[in-house]
Amino acid sequence: MSFSIIQHQAHIPPQFIWPDHERPCPEAPPPLDVPPIDLGGFTSGDPEAVANAARLIDQACRRHGFFLVVNHGIDADLIDRVHSATDMFFSMPAAEKEKAMRKPGDHCGYASSFTGRFSSKLPWKETLSFRYSADPDLPGLVENYFSQTLGEDYAAFGKVLQEYCEAMSGVCLKVMEVLGVSLGVGADCFRDFFIGNESIMRLNYYPPCQQPEAALGTGPHCDPTSLTILHQDQVGGLEVYVDQKWHSIAPNPRAFVVNIGDTFMALSNGIYKGCLHRAVVNSAAPRRSIAFFLCPKKDRVVSPPQELLSQGNYPRLYPDFKWPALLEFTQKHYRSDMKTLDAFVAWLNSTTKSSTTVKTQNMIGLDEASRYIKMKSPRRYSAAIAAEASHREDILCIGYTGAKIAKASYSAANDGDGSFGKEIAKRQYKNKSFDPAKWWMNHGTTSPNLRKLAAKILGLTCSSSACERNWSAFEQVHTKKRNKLLHDRMKDLVFVKFNSKLRQKRENNTRDPIVVEDEDDDGNEWITGIIPNEEGEQEQVIDLTDVVPGSSSQGMPDQRKRKRGQDNRKKKKFFPVLDDEEASATSSSEDEDDNDTIVPSPSASNSSSDDDL
Repeated sequence: MSFSIIQHQAHIPPQFIWPDHERPCPEAPPPLDVPPIDLGGFTSGDPEAVANAARLIDQACRRHGFFLVVNHGIDADLIDRVHSATDMFFSMPAAEKEKAMRKPGDHCGYASSFTGRFSSKLPWKETLSFRYSADPDLPGLVENYFSQTLGEDYAAFGKVLQEYCEAMSGVCLKVMEVLGVSLGVGADCFRDFFIGNESIMRLNYYPPCQQPEAALGTGPHCDPTSLTILHQDQVGGLEVYVDQKWHSIAPNPRAFVVNIGDTFMALSNGIYKGCLHRAVVNSAAPRRSIAFFLCPKKDRVVSPPQELLSQGNYPRLYPDFKWPALLEFTQKHYRSDMKTLDAFVAWLNSTTKSSTTVKTQNMIGLDEASRYIKMKSPRRYSAAIAAEASHREDILCIGYTGAKIAKASYSAANDGDGSFGKEIAKRQYKNKSFDPAKWWMNHGTTSPNLRKLAAKILGLTCSSSACERNWSAFEQVHTKKRNKLLHDRMKDLVFVKFNSKLRQKRENNTRDPIVVEDEDDDGNEWITGIIPNEEGEQEQVIDLTDVVPGSSSQGMPDQRKRKRGQDNRKKKKFFPVLDDEEASATSSSEDEDDNDTIVPSPSASNSSSDDDL
């Protein structure tokens, strides 16, 4: 869809019309009070200038996360050349611009509208995004992109943008020094974290719109990146949502607008916040803006400094993650808004098998989930209780394992790995009332290497954890299905199933073998692999006696004995493989009785809030 055509029509297409409650304010919004941060004064080392910059940036970031950077040292001529390059690119014929067309699933390239990702609430703008790396081993990444994508005639174009990206990377590192001082972790803490950053640059062009009151250049969103440095032209259109209403940020040719993104929000453990912002359009003149999105290197673990957790006794809000995971989430599953991090944590916990996931305050806990299930579905209440017990046992096991590894490392190194080598961790370990689960949550989760080692040890089939042995036995099912959610469901069903049967045996004082083929149990299909065929008969797929510890063939029906003998003669096990349709049908049939959902899985909206990362 080309703006050169639709902007001359009497009315804009319905895909670009936003709902009434999301449309621009009919009256001009009040300006937002954003403090100017004197970056040159801060870098000069003057104590008064340093203290003033740290105080202003702290006040702004605790409230809304927006501030201005002045005296930044960037040549005004360089900024003008980038704006000229922006005009040159977006004035080219559509066929020429489409040489750099964004590919499906990618966040870089040229885009004029997002019909491939969304079907409504499209942004009224064109963009060109490309990657930048501050890694010295990748020099000239921007230049090469334009030469390879648009041709050698655009080498000079790419050279200007390469120079601008390098300048922006330097400004970002200086801003990170101010943020480190304001948070009390030192100027080097965040600056060193972003050295060698792998960031994104974007040129934005907002054409004149014949119905500006019904459209938006960029919908309300929060940036998922770490830091955004924006330079506006003199037209204006940036608005920020603060104190339950929209405010405008007036253009300033000598200043950059900077705002906190979700990644740095997690890095500061939620102390510094970002907020919703958007771009409005007008019918008189086009608008341009240049945005540089600071991102850490792909292998950097986003984890708040230990000083932030210990000094203010702040609870840990977000688990460790890497930037590519958050980028994938915002591109494929969820549009960026005020709850992006909360939704990301829920998605992360639902798609990764980890015993050390941080339990956040904004998620439904196991106790609350159990109460909810008891109220909505008494049949599933016992399953929730068993799942909670399994979770606590796993934390206990990994706590013991991690503590033993840490104790062994004390004699090998003075500092240790992460926080588990510190004196406070040693004292707690030697305490008579030592609680391994509590120790692990306090000290083990901040040490990635320790966590990996403990998880590997517990993942062995000879592990001391009974739960882990069951999980390891069913790894073949997981390998066949290639679906972690189905695998996790399998584990839970097996754990609950056999423990409930053992409990019944104890109450009935019987030694009969455990039989899991009850016709009225929906979980049997997942555990036994017995799936009814079209004639109503049952087809045996898995022989459980080969995978259930301690089971034997004595007392088993003759049919199962014969089946086991056949499988042993073939010396080959067959595990059920469910395709997407069967998995979906099984999942939906389980929920038919109660129609309840505990934690909804965030999914991509069919409407676009913006073209953010």
